[in-house]
Amino acid sequence: MFYGKCGEFGICNSTKRPICSCLKGSKPRNAEEWSRGNWSSGCFRTTPLQCQRDNNNGSGAGQGDDRFLEMKMIKVPAFPDRSSIVNGQCKDQCLKNCSCVAYTYDSGIGCMMWSGDLIDVQESSRGVDLYIRLPASELIKFS
Repeated sequence: MFYGKCGEFGICNSTKRPICSCLKGSKPRNAEEWSRGNWSSGCFRTTPLQCQRDNNNGSGAGQGDDRFLEMKMIKVPAFPDRSSIVNGQCKDQCLKNCSCVAYTYDSGIGCMMWSGDLIDVQESSRGVDLYIRLPASELIKFS
């Protein structure tokens, strides 16, 4: 495997065929390339985060309609923002920041958050639980 094989918002599992899929709530950016096994263009969100829609129309934070999808046993993406806050506050801090798209808490490292595009997400037998931010409307589809 090499860094970013599945592109933005893609997830890799080397034991599956194909090895790349899109994270929930997203779909391939270039379906034709994707079908040929070139996943480098990655995926994109099918529905913008609620906080992004609220910010675009000027109505404020609107953080109540974004939720987190728990993904178990994930090798976390590169380049997290680290924080010394305790586990219970990690989710709240991510929700307060509209650019925060995912978080995890590792007892040895602490709270880690990601902004922008998630790159290099991999399923792993030695991973941690990663929480991906989705609009509530998307999360309902997967429950």
